[in-house]
Amino acid sequence: MDYKFLKKVLDQIVSETRIDYDNERVYVPFYFAHTQWLHLDSVLSCTPRINYLFSKHCEEVYGLDKQEIEYVREEYIKIEQLKRETKFESREDGLYWSYPFFPKLTILKPYFTDNKNSHFYKHIRNVYGLKNEEEIQYVWDKYVITLSDKIKNNG
Repeated sequence: MDYKFLKKVLDQIVSETRIDYDNERVYVPFYFAHTQWLHLDSVLSCTPRINYLFSKHCEEVYGLDKQEIEYVREEYIKIEQLKRETKFESREDGLYWSYPFFPKLTILKPYFTDNKNSHFYKHIRNVYGLKNEEEIQYVWDKYVITLSDKIKNNG
């Protein structure tokens, strides 16, 4: 598999995904009725209909085979789930974050640490099964972009 190409495909699909966190709905580029929003759980749990549409989109638009589609789908779900699990509140004294790997509200902004015992590393390994350092870094990079977008859209 050409992982460099697959990551570009994943980047494109993630960038075209819009999430309304308040209403738990999502717009995805692979749903045929592009004007409709789907419930976020139906996308993350990969219902048979969503699974079919995702596969068809990847095959027709990007020319991926079954194995490549499975790889992209798994990475897509991991990234979207991690983004969903992160919450923040804007208060008079600043932004407060709640991370899936550190669930208490904190004023600490997200930061990456390559410490294998950090909360982020433990969460990403235990919940999503990521072991490869390159994949962990890739997911982190996408996660930080999403958090930056949340801040921009909030202010």
